[in-house]
Amino acid sequence: MDKMVIMKSWLEEAEVAMDPQDFNELCGQLVRYALFEDLEKTGNPTVDVAISLIIPQIDKMEENYNKRVEQGKKGGRPLTVNNVQIWKLAQEKNGTEIAEELKIPKSTLYSSEGWKQRKNPNYLE
Repeated sequence: MDKMVIMKSWLEEAEVAMDPQDFNELCGQLVRYALFEDLEKTGNPTVDVAISLIIPQIDKMEENYNKRVEQGKKGGRPLTVNNVQIWKLAQEKNGTEIAEELKIPKSTLYSSEGWKQRKNPNYLE
C-alpha cells in the first residue's frame, strides 16, 4: 500500500499503556506494514496484541477508501435532477418557477446542464 491511515487515538492510548520500548516497536511494525505489507510476530506479547487489534482496522479503512475511489471513477454522486425536463421547462418558465415546480433549490437548478443549455435549441438532438 502506498499510504495508510493511523488514528491518533490509537497511538495516544498505546503510548499511555505501553512502555517506551514497546511503543517504539509497535510504531516500527506499523510503518513496516504500511510500506512493505510485511507483518511478523515480534515475540513481544504486548506489541503483538496491539498489532492484532490495529491492523484489521487499518485494512478495513483502506478497503473503504478504495471503494470510495472506485465510486468516484464511476461518476460520483448520482444526478438529482432531470436535465431534459429542466431544459423543456426552461423554454416556457423562469428559474424560480421551475425550482418551485420541481421542489429543488435554485442553486441546484442553475448548476444543472439543462438550465445551462436552455437557450440552445439543439440540446436534445
